[in-house]
Amino acid sequence: MILFYSKCVLSPPPFPEVAAILRAATRFSFPHHRSWAIQVLEEYWPSELYYLDRTKFPHALETVVLGRAYDVPGILKRAFYELLRSRTFLMDEAGDEAEGGNTTPQLEMNDIKRLISTRENLTTAWVVRNCTN
Repeated sequence: MILFYSKCVLSPPPFPEVAAILRAATRFSFPHHRSWAIQVLEEYWPSELYYLDRTKFPHALETVVLGRAYDVPGILKRAFYELLRSRTFLMDEAGDEAEGGNTTPQLEMNDIKRLISTRENLTTAWVVRNCTN
């Protein structure tokens, strides 16, 4: 166990592993492990604006679903930003709509509506700014 923790301090595990730790720690009431997983996720998904750049963050859809399901609001802002700027924010990584029966996470309808509305507003603002005299 000590080897696991010392390894994680030097290099946090990949997102899927941290997400699994959060789910298990929440399910089995391990608050220390849950706090650690949340801290790592918040480092992966910083909400401060000075971290915004062109770097693409994978797993945005999974992060929103995870943040909603396990009450981790600190990771939502950046994850929503990443979804908004992706070309296929309502599709899986391959670019195809998620098929029934697979394990692709699903956004709640309110989040989908919010994303569509925000993208429309941003597109309108961009057109007005760049296409009017």
